[in-house]
Amino acid sequence: MKLKCGGCDVTLEADTEDGLADAMRVHGREAHGGNWEGKTPEEIKEMEGHMDAHVRNMIKEQNS
Repeated sequence: MKLKCGGCDVTLEADTEDGLADAMRVHGREAHGGNWEGKTPEEIKEMEGHMDAHVRNMIKEQNS
C-alpha cells in the first residue's frame, strides 16, 4: 500500500493500513510538527483525532 502526504512530496509504503497510518503519524510529527506549536494538549488531541481519520480516508482513496 502507498500513501502520498497531502502536505509535501513524500510517498510512504507499508504492507497494511495500520502500518501505513503509523508511518504517516511519524512522518507528520517529524516533517510537519510545527503545526502543533502553540496548541493546548486538548487541541492537539482533537487535531490528532481528525488527522487520523483523514489519513485513514486517504489510504482508502489512494489504494482502491
